[in-house]
Amino acid sequence: MHARTCWMAFLLALGAWGGTGCTQASKADVGCTVTRDEDAGTATIRCPDGTATVLRDGAPGTSGERGAPGADGKDGEAGAPGAQGPAGADGHSASNCTVVRDADAGVTHITCPDGTSATVVDGKDGMSCTAVDNGNGSKTIHCPDGTVVTVVDGKDGAPGPAGQPGQDGTSCTVTHDGGVSFIACEDGTSAVVPGSNAGTSADGGATVALEPPGPNCVHGGVAVTSGTTTQYVCNVSPASVLAVVTAPAASLSYRDVVLGGTVGLTGSDVVLGRGVCFASSPGVTLSSTCVAVSGATGDFSLSVSGLVPGTPYYARAFATSASGTALGNEVSFQTLQLAVPSVTTDAPLNASRTSVRLGGDVFEWGGSAVLARGVCWSTSASPTLADSKVLAGADVGTFTADATGLTPGTTYFARAFATNAQGTGYGQEVSFSTSALPLAILTTSPPTAVSYRTASASG
Repeated sequence: MHARTCWMAFLLALGAWGGTGCTQASKADVGCTVTRDEDAGTATIRCPDGTATVLRDGAPGTSGERGAPGADGKDGEAGAPGAQGPAGADGHSASNCTVVRDADAGVTHITCPDGTSATVVDGKDGMSCTAVDNGNGSKTIHCPDGTVVTVVDGKDGAPGPAGQPGQDGTSCTVTHDGGVSFIACEDGTSAVVPGSNAGTSADGGATVALEPPGPNCVHGGVAVTSGTTTQYVCNVSPASVLAVVTAPAASLSYRDVVLGGTVGLTGSDVVLGRGVCFASSPGVTLSSTCVAVSGATGDFSLSVSGLVPGTPYYARAFATSASGTALGNEVSFQTLQLAVPSVTTDAPLNASRTSVRLGGDVFEWGGSAVLARGVCWSTSASPTLADSKVLAGADVGTFTADATGLTPGTTYFARAFATNAQGTGYGQEVSFSTSALPLAILTTSPPTAVSYRTASASG
């Protein structure tokens, strides 16, 4: 800004010279000089004729009016998504945790690879408490740990509202004949309690017979004949009849069986319960051991356990309705006899000079736990536990074991085995041969130093 002001002052000075009759050109011709004093803000013009003119910088102009605010800038575009963070560390598997039991302290300590741990305290045993009736509507409960609690009986509920008056009774006549009771009432209802199919009244004046369902009695009843007159006492509704069939025993094992049957019902009753009764002797009744399930018609089955191995049993299905209980036909079955385990022997594999891989399958346990299993072998047929053997656990299922220390070039016989409380069972016999030792390989070199009677030989 100072340079622009200086030149403006210089031009004004030249103008001033022109105002006195001198022209700008004449001032230039006489060789005037201009000296600038930045600090004082002046310019001095000196000419050869001795004149000097001082020009001062013009005062700064006043500030212009403030411009109007600029429009708001547009929002910048959204930045790109940040990079995905690193994956979290894998959690530890519960199977890698260490569980230490402290039986004396009654706790279990669990420690996991990630540093977490927990201590589980054993629960307390339950207590058997005794309740004493105090005779005053309360009971006192005494427990082994010294706890004593008195429990007061609840109060009787308030009496319920009075019931509606009953209807007037009806006069009925009961006739007994031949074990059959006939009930006929004035309102026309009747009932029959059958005994025999027919009979004669005690005084011989009437003959009574059961009347099957038909035009005379829709639901059946009784025909009472006296002379040439027959009167009918009919059932108001059909009698309910239960029909039960016992199913053959299924899924038979050493101590368990599945029993069941089929229940049919005609009439208005509902089946209240059904089940199976069984015993170790024939002639099963409801007094035998019975297992019940919820009532319904149709097929049903249930599992019975705790039987004695190798024992014959007899069973009958039953069903109960409001009309009574019906038993089905009797079936028989026998639980499996305890036996030694059943085993098969696998074919030998990878036979070498001194070893072979053997194995087998314990496919039936025999009714008691398998105590040991493995393979035995010998150079003679039918090897037993008294010969060489190798053990392979104590369970059912397949297994393998390596027989070692064998003699090269020898034929062996082997059998898989398994032992339980009843004894040892063997699989079928298999045979194999170990590899023989290789023969030495010899080479002969040509003879040397041959003479009339001697020569040298080597190999």
